[in-house]
Amino acid sequence: MDSNISKSFIWVINLNPETNIYVAYNDYFILPSMYQLYDTKYGNAKLLPEKGKNYELGFNHMLDDKTMLNHSLF
Repeated sequence: MDSNISKSFIWVINLNPETNIYVAYNDYFILPSMYQLYDTKYGNAKLLPEKGKNYELGFNHMLDDKTMLNHSLF
C-alpha cells in the first residue's frame, strides 16, 4: 500500500556551544497542479505525484556573533 505521508528525521550532535554536526533524512511527495492535470492543451490527467528522498550531512560553526560557517552534503 502506498503512503502519502512525508517522513523526516534529524540528528544533531553539539560538539561545543559554537559547533554542531547533523544528519538528516526526509521523503516527500509533490502533487501535480490542476494546470498540469487538466489544462485543455497541455494537461495530463494520468500524472502521478512525484516522490523522492533526501539525505543530508552537515556542519555548523559560529565564528563570531555575526558570522556562521555552514557546510552540507546532500
